[in-house]
Amino acid sequence: MEEKAGKVFRTAEEAGWTISEEYGKKLDQMFADFNTDRNAMLPESTTGLRGRFGGDDLAGTEYEGWTSDSD
Repeated sequence: MEEKAGKVFRTAEEAGWTISEEYGKKLDQMFADFNTDRNAMLPESTTGLRGRFGGDDLAGTEYEGWTSDSD
């Protein structure tokens, strides 16, 4: 148990949130299946976010053109 800034942080075991070994194996298999499917996808078959959801968040604001390395 760890305390920082007046808040208590516990591990899952300390908090009593344990899962069975069988369920843990099932979760591991689900993640493995997901990763297999994800890795099998061709990069060109994925779609990107439309312009309004990606790109330059500062465009159209007073900070347009600003970069963190400029003063």
